[in-house]
Amino acid sequence: MFMSVCYATCGRAGDVEREARRRISLSAARLIPPVYYENSTLGTAIAPLGAKISSMLLSAFVVVARLAFATASQEVTALQTERLQCFVNELQSAGVSVTSSMLADVLRVGPLADAYWLINRTEEGRGRLQGLEWFTDFQVMFMSVCYATCGRAGDVEREARCNVALRNLPRFAKAFGCPKGSPMNPVKGCSFF
Repeated sequence: MFMSVCYATCGRAGDVEREARRRISLSAARLIPPVYYENSTLGTAIAPLGAKISSMLLSAFVVVARLAFATASQEVTALQTERLQCFVNELQSAGVSVTSSMLADVLRVGPLADAYWLINRTEEGRGRLQGLEWFTDFQVMFMSVCYATCGRAGDVEREARCNVALRNLPRFAKAFGCPKGSPMNPVKGCSFF
């Protein structure tokens, strides 16, 4: 359907291909439990869908950023390289091989937490999950992102994708009460945006 609509509006095959590259496809399966519940709290609704969409966007961003760094000023290139290298070092310290998609997964959590914050404006959240009432909706959002990233598997790579991202977010440390200098709230963390 997309191709026929685009041919009708774009006209040429080259235009269709360019238009297709600007779109993100998200499987309808992402809109069914256990990933998405229609009447869920904001934290569980935004996290899995936002995690997937932001991962797709950031995967493309990492590739484009590398190309842009080649033409950027030395100062900009050095700053962005330093910021990315901080995350690369943390991932390597966790014993994993670093890929563009892994960097995208790590970088996506900050903007996702910011999006939640802008929508909700409180760490308390609007609702509580039955059986997990002791967690705020903001805390549940972080857990949902990690579940969407890692599932139940306990392998080192999946855990690193989640833990490296979270330990570098002041909002995460505040939400869970992690003291400065603890494993999930280092004195000097990484930041990209």
